[in-house]
Amino acid sequence: VGTLPLVMAAALLSACAPREDAPARKVIDEISAAIESAGPDATKYVPGHVAALEGQVTRLKVRFYDKDYEAIVEGAPVILERARALATTAAVKKAEITKVLDVDWSKLVTAVPAAIASAEKFVDALIAAKKTAPGTTQQMVASARIGVDQQKSLWEKATAASAAGDLETAVTLGTHVKRRLENLVAALGGNTG
Repeated sequence: VGTLPLVMAAALLSACAPREDAPARKVIDEISAAIESAGPDATKYVPGHVAALEGQVTRLKVRFYDKDYEAIVEGAPVILERARALATTAAVKKAEITKVLDVDWSKLVTAVPAAIASAEKFVDALIAAKKTAPGTTQQMVASARIGVDQQKSLWEKATAASAAGDLETAVTLGTHVKRRLENLVAALGGNTG
């Protein structure tokens, strides 16, 4: 009887035996999948958490290549738990930010139309009077009128963004419009208040 059947049997048994690295590989894959499943909200609302978890996955992979499987399996459950909680953490942060944006938007909905009306009235009165405050010119007034119209157009974009559910863009645009109108009127010696 030759040794060939024994060598083949040993090879077959070793192929069927569970791989030593399988649990470590599995948990690294689970952590990566959990991070991925948290979606773009995680990257947007809790980028620090995502970066920290990705860094931990990288360190686990280094340990994997060093064949430190036992340390991976021991340390990974805490990381996996954090990765699985990532979507919830992002949702909580998104809700907090949305709440703040709702408050800001509700203030802008009142303040910006009032600022537009005030700026239009002020600039139109300067145009009609054909006189300006010291240090200003009729050309500045004419430019200011164009500026008011541009801000009205931008405000329309802000309200459209709000209607589409993009409060972040709506608040950003609305805040810009309000400040721009205030600066425009102040440059002509008036105020929007």
